Amino acid sequence: MKFIILIALLSIVAIGHANAQEDSTHVKPVERLPSFPGGIEEMYKFIYSELRCPADAKRFKITDQVITQFEVNAEGHIEEIKVTSSIGYGCEEEAIRVITVM
Repeated sequence: MKFIILIALLSIVAIGHANAQEDSTHVKPVERLPSFPGGIEEMYKFIYSELRCPADAKRFKITDQVITQFEVNAEGHIEEIKVTSSIGYGCEEEAIRVITVM
């Protein structure tokens, strides 16, 4: 049985955007929004090829989803990964691992 966990990429936030709520005078407008090389389809291909089912999730046949949030800085690096909806069984750690290598 093929295991699928969908990682909902709730928000890709350009650096400085999070600070906009605190003090909008120090925020520069984003000239170009971050995107995965090759576009969204390539991002999903990468996620599905990289994602590994944790042993506990496989054992208990978990097929729910982990929802994450993260920021993309000006250099295109992912920062501040947060799990906003978790299911346990090692799935959150796997979602964070995949996002980290993106």
